[in-house]
Amino acid sequence: MNIKAAFSLEPRWRTHLDEIAARVGAIRVEDRALPLAIRAVSDQYNQRQFAIRWTPGALGARLHFFLPRDQAKIAAAIRDIRVADLNRESPIRVLDYGCGIGASALGLVRGLRARGVESDVSIDLYDADAAATKLASDVLSRLPKVATGPISRVGDDRYDLIVLGQVLVEIAGSVSEAASVDRVFRTLNELTRQNLAPDGRIIIVEPALRESTRRLQTLRDKVVSAGLAHVIAPC
Repeated sequence: MNIKAAFSLEPRWRTHLDEIAARVGAIRVEDRALPLAIRAVSDQYNQRQFAIRWTPGALGARLHFFLPRDQAKIAAAIRDIRVADLNRESPIRVLDYGCGIGASALGLVRGLRARGVESDVSIDLYDADAAATKLASDVLSRLPKVATGPISRVGDDRYDLIVLGQVLVEIAGSVSEAASVDRVFRTLNELTRQNLAPDGRIIIVEPALRESTRRLQTLRDKVVSAGLAHVIAPC
């Protein structure tokens, strides 16, 4: 798989997601109600309502549209990180923080494979919504050489890669920009100091909106000035 191919899900993945939709009672990919469901979830995001709604339409929209779209963003981010040291005998330890239904973890593994990394991958899935981690495990079950496990809390394990896919906007909440940056910085500070391996990398992808972009740039400056990490790209 080349890096461009990692962006778009193959037909077998589309079939896998449609099979999951049938099992969990979500609308199917051919359902005429899907476009309206996608719009409804998009409106929900824009209104800063991020919790997963376990309705047939919302789940179908996430499985058939938002998951394929969001995994591609993480796969694209893998182009910018160093991966040579990840080809090894021991498994790559990954924390998917705020995993949702598995889009970030899926994109991360596909991005690594596209870069030639064939090591086993062990992924801890953390989300405030326990049902989401279960569904994420189901989504990721088709990935070879990948083990996943839902976790109810982030302890003190160390990870080679920590991925936060469109979750900082949720942590930030509806407060002032300064307060939201402080909230997010505390989360990153904790993850970096307690959970990131010495040569580990944190991958962050956020919505490309003016507010979130400005907050991410402010956060970047704060992280660098605190000596917490150095920025590889592209923020």
